[in-house]
Amino acid sequence: MARPDLADDLEKQYQMALKAGAEIILPLERISPNEFIPGLIKVKEGNPILEEEVFGPLGMVMLAKDDHEALKLANDVKFGLSNSVWTTDEKRQQYFIENLESGTVSINKSSSSDPRLPFGGAKSSGYGVELSLLALKEFVTVKTIVGN
Repeated sequence: MARPDLADDLEKQYQMALKAGAEIILPLERISPNEFIPGLIKVKEGNPILEEEVFGPLGMVMLAKDDHEALKLANDVKFGLSNSVWTTDEKRQQYFIENLESGTVSINKSSSSDPRLPFGGAKSSGYGVELSLLALKEFVTVKTIVGN
């Protein structure tokens, strides 16, 4: 983590999720003021951690009975920085690509950014687009000048 206070925030989010009933799959372990061994928890709808944007090595898993329910669970949160979809079925991949309310959809890999590609969130995530030539639009204002 970049700073100890950000690591503190992650630890608080983790504890809050556990108090609300999250199940530990892999424990989040703090090994220094800024470092963790990554953790993984299983959460259910209504867990307050789903109302927060988590930045750090903590993964959350929710079970869904089908793709429709999985999409609903993913889109029912107010954030949408990135999602990761794991399936070799191309129709299922396309379904999630087209319907996830997210700035980035990664297929069969964890989410990451590439400086050649635009990176930005949807909904309450992020502050606009960064990286790539498309990000320049975030820093300019169009002005129309007319005259003779």
